Amino acid sequence: MKKCYFMAIVYGQLLAYCILVVAKIGTVPNTFQWDFTTNYCAAKAYAAGLDPYSGKTVNEIAKTSLNLYTYPYFMLWLFMPFTLFDYNVACQLFLFIKCILLVGLIYFWRVEFLERDTDLFFYFLCLLGFRSAIYLDFRAGSIHLFELFLEWIAFSCFIKRRMALFCALIVIAAIIKITPVLFLFLLWFTEDKRRHLYFLGSIGAILCATAVSYFSSPLLFEEFVHNALCYLGEENGLIQPSTLAFVKDIIHALADKMGVVEIQGIHWVAFIALAAAIVALSIRACNAVRSCRFPDKDKIIIFLACVVYALILPRFKDYYYVLLLLPTYFIVKRARNIKAYIPLIVLLLLPSILSGETPLPGLKRFSFLLNIFWEYHPLVVAYFVWGLYICEIRTSLRGKVALASQCEI
Repeated sequence: MKKCYFMAIVYGQLLAYCILVVAKIGTVPNTFQWDFTTNYCAAKAYAAGLDPYSGKTVNEIAKTSLNLYTYPYFMLWLFMPFTLFDYNVACQLFLFIKCILLVGLIYFWRVEFLERDTDLFFYFLCLLGFRSAIYLDFRAGSIHLFELFLEWIAFSCFIKRRMALFCALIVIAAIIKITPVLFLFLLWFTEDKRRHLYFLGSIGAILCATAVSYFSSPLLFEEFVHNALCYLGEENGLIQPSTLAFVKDIIHALADKMGVVEIQGIHWVAFIALAAAIVALSIRACNAVRSCRFPDKDKIIIFLACVVYALILPRFKDYYYVLLLLPTYFIVKRARNIKAYIPLIVLLLLPSILSGETPLPGLKRFSFLLNIFWEYHPLVVAYFVWGLYICEIRTSLRGKVALASQCEI
């Protein structure tokens, strides 16, 4: 009885916190949801016959400086209904839709992937995980949650072997933002004899959609590509904790500390080598999971693919880490051979350990590196989660999981 009362209080506090956060964002639209503001003003520009990819045009409509519009021009039709409303009303409407979508996504995770087996830690992780990635998404006013919803429904279809629907949903997500096309490689870890047809058909569909987009408006398509590539490699640190940005900052800091000239483009070489190693080790692990009677093997392959996806993309914004909340919870709670408290301690204490104020002896000389690690804390945690999956698979396949002792990795 006392436990139920305590849990009710905790859940009530979590709900109150969420309501306060949403109220704060919704009542100050000019301070938050800048990505939505860009999309809203770009849609207004397009409706008026102006160039939605022109920063000058969009800024004139917004009467402030905004980021460039970086989605395909046909996506503007999805924002057209919002332009029927006053900007403040449109912001609140968009926020309301995202709230419903988030509740639906968390419920979907719980039912489809966790079999309703969740605890308080799951909701704390959703709320605060990866430097409060969900809050960062709401604060920015991104459409990333819409992309995630498509991807997670697709993953559910993958588990249920509804491959045609899986491919269709990934194709839609890839048309919005090209990078989800990488999830089509999950087809190669199934026994479906038509996986080659599904894969090539999906790639063909994306190419056809791209061709239609180009030939229907070549100028807008070229401007879209220009804007999409404009930020690649330019953002780093807290707002864009990707592997490429991390490697670039590490190399720059080391070169500056050692007083040597940084070789131009060396960070790309290091990034590609690191990404190749991550992919190679992950493919090896997935093949091992696929080749034996591994518990929840489809889920493990999907979750590991999500983590690899986050680690190898050249550009990965801070709120993109919402993608890793479920894979992180799964490995923390379901790992058979790795104690759950180890990742818990790391997730909770890593920010303090990696800050430049650490009292640990001998680390002051490396404070410049520790500051970088602190800025890339979500990425560091993502690497840790990836390592947990690889270690769990390796350990399990060595004989600690029943029926898996004959498999090798």
